[in-house]
Amino acid sequence: MANRTFDQARREQGFRGQDHLDAFYTYYDHVQSDCTVCGTPGPAHWSQADASWQPTMQICRTGRELSERAR
Repeated sequence: MANRTFDQARREQGFRGQDHLDAFYTYYDHVQSDCTVCGTPGPAHWSQADASWQPTMQICRTGRELSERAR
């Protein structure tokens, strides 16, 4: 399991404090294992950058809200 304690290494990764790190892991846990919608395949989209179809994954409303809090 990842280190979920805010320290200098986490600061260097861009986390601002323990609250920010906690918000990130709340989102991560939701998307990775708590939700039956999040992470399921979504519609593909065309990428101009490499001229190919790129897959997407679905994120439910709760997942989107948690993502916003983790920013």
